[in-house]
Order: sequence, then C-alpha cells, then structure tokens
Amino acid sequence: MQRIRETTGIRDLQMRDIRRTVATGLGKLKVTPVTISRVLDHTIQGIGQVAHVYAKYGFLEEKRDALDLWGRYLATLLNASHRASRQRSDTTAAATARLQGARR
Repeated sequence: MQRIRETTGIRDLQMRDIRRTVATGLGKLKVTPVTISRVLDHTIQGIGQVAHVYAKYGFLEEKRDALDLWGRYLATLLNASHRASRQRSDTTAAATARLQGARR
C-alpha cells in the first residue's frame, strides 16, 4: 500500500478505498451483487452465516469473469487517458512548430 500511496500521492489511501472502488465499478458494469460480494469475500445478506459456511461452491468462474471485465474496463480508461495525453503532446508540438516557423 505504501508504494501505491507514494505513486498516486494519496497519503491516506486505504485498502477499503480500493475495495469500494472495485465494488462500485463492478456494479456500474452490471455485475450482480452476489458476485460482487463473492469477489469481496463478504457474507451475502439474507443467506445467513450457516449457508455461507456450508455452501462450498467457490464462484470462481463468476469472480474471474467479473474481474476480467473490471480489468478490461481499467485498460479502456488507461488507453483513453494515454491517447488524450498523446493528443495533447501532439497539439503542443504542432503549436510549438508553428510558433518557431512564424519567428523565422
């Protein structure tokens, strides 16, 4: 966590902040609340502790699909950010070239 705090500059970042962001994002991506709860390893409301203890199905495929979807979503955000940054750089470079050409 310390490395993430240093990289992002968010000094008070907690693991729960990341978990909340993932849960919110998965909900936005239409992942079911049951699957989100399983990804977070929470007991599901209404099912109770007994079912949680005895129902041993691991939901691995559902969790994998949800986290794959989340990963693709993050990649899309990062790619969009990278493209926008590159476009800004290209625009700045073009403007600089025009200014330098005008000065000659």
